[in-house]
Amino acid sequence: MYLEKYWNIILKNNFVKSFLILISGSAAAQIINFGFYPLLSRIYDSKDFGVLALFTSIIGICSSFTSGKYELAIPTVKEEAEARKIVKVAMFFSVSFAILVALILFLIWSFFPNFQRELFQNNLVWLVPISIILINGYEIFTYYYIRYGNLKIILRTKLYQAASKNIIQVGGGVLFLNKGMFLVLGLIMSQSTGLYSFVKKYFKGRKIRPFFERDSFRFQKAEIFKYAQLYKKYPLFLIPSGFLNKLGIELPVFFFTLYFGASFTGNYAMANLVTLTPISIIIQSLSKSYLNEFSVKYSTSGEKALSFYNAFHLKLLKWTLLPCILLCFVIKPLALFALGAKWLLAAEMMQYLCALAYFQLIYSTISQTLNVINRHEKQLTWNIIRTVFILALFFIAHLIGMDNLLIFKIYILAMIVFYIILGQITINTLKNHIKHG
Repeated sequence: MYLEKYWNIILKNNFVKSFLILISGSAAAQIINFGFYPLLSRIYDSKDFGVLALFTSIIGICSSFTSGKYELAIPTVKEEAEARKIVKVAMFFSVSFAILVALILFLIWSFFPNFQRELFQNNLVWLVPISIILINGYEIFTYYYIRYGNLKIILRTKLYQAASKNIIQVGGGVLFLNKGMFLVLGLIMSQSTGLYSFVKKYFKGRKIRPFFERDSFRFQKAEIFKYAQLYKKYPLFLIPSGFLNKLGIELPVFFFTLYFGASFTGNYAMANLVTLTPISIIIQSLSKSYLNEFSVKYSTSGEKALSFYNAFHLKLLKWTLLPCILLCFVIKPLALFALGAKWLLAAEMMQYLCALAYFQLIYSTISQTLNVINRHEKQLTWNIIRTVFILALFFIAHLIGMDNLLIFKIYILAMIVFYIILGQITINTLKNHIKHG
């Protein structure tokens, strides 16, 4: 009786309810992924995961700007017709930039032999533009269905994605000699599965006018540029910060591959998959819920928004501290048991990444405050300084011949400091904004 009453109270809280809905599908997908990690870690070696990490880093950085961030405008418009037009705009830019990325990658890879050896040997680089279109398409339609509160299809696609990815990766690794390629192909299949489910529902019961028809193309081209201009604030303000944020996260993969090879990168990638990837899913869901609730408080009064911020910040600090400390102690033996002894280096890295995850979870979430009060330049400046620091760190470390594991430890410590600074920037900016109106 008590539990039922407590659960009903929770569900009446819009913040908690939306968070639970958004995270449930991602959590179920991650459970499927975790179930397959013991198999994948024994089928593939660290070099294979290094190639996958390099591939995902490239598409992650590219997809942070290729859609123009127009998908973020979809939930804000009132009319269905206008929402669909913004979908067209975002997809148009995604496809156009993906083609441009393919040309740029061809030129870049000609000058970096390590990258060329890891990706060109399996022709994986040519899958990059395809993957960019798929991942952007999935994100675009996710925002489209969030607009209508249709979360069931989003949760369902996440399960489809996890299942298809792991089946291809395990099956390809067991049945074929060229195993490493199937880690990437499994990723492509999961992206295709998710986007197909969205598109199928999007066009259900509607007559699809062929894009390539002459009259249709003229109309759509004019319409695309009209709405691109109308919502230009999204690419102008959000792309720089989003791109630098993603670049700061993915740069270590490039430098580890460039300086130490795919095997070391593979251990780093496995450590990330087990620790930071689940945390990033929590951050995404928590951030969207926090953004929604903080926006409501802020629209009422600045003082209520500040009070909510302080309470939320304190709760996050308290609720996540003990689990993080426990995880730092137990994750190494658990990882060795689940993944196998050959992943010892990855297991050691996980201990440090757990500490980083604590600060990343807290301060990435509450930094959404800067978006609500329209102080994007603060996070942009933070991202620029962080990116410059990472570039300088790896350049100096390589110049003096620093040990790879020592570089990794310094990087983790530095990122913890940067997230603490971001938290301080956020609260100071919010207080000044409220004080000066």
